[in-house]
Amino acid sequence: MENVQHCRAMGSLFRQFAAFDPVHSWKYLIEAQKWEHLAEAENRFTLQRVQHHPRLPNSADSVSPGEPKATKMPPLMLARTDEVIE
Repeated sequence: MENVQHCRAMGSLFRQFAAFDPVHSWKYLIEAQKWEHLAEAENRFTLQRVQHHPRLPNSADSVSPGEPKATKMPPLMLARTDEVIE
């Protein structure tokens, strides 16, 4: 999701450049369009990834690079205590 936000921010930045430099605005608008197209593609990719792999961690579950990842343990299977073992 950070990539989508970054791409949208870049598109917005180039649109601002176009507003302040009318002579070269066409160049900036083309660049803005490229970034917006990239944001849409990245967004589609992220949605497809989440739909096909619902158990992949999202940004809230992510771990810092220096932090060890916690592993999930499977539930314990407890033996019945009322059985008599001979």
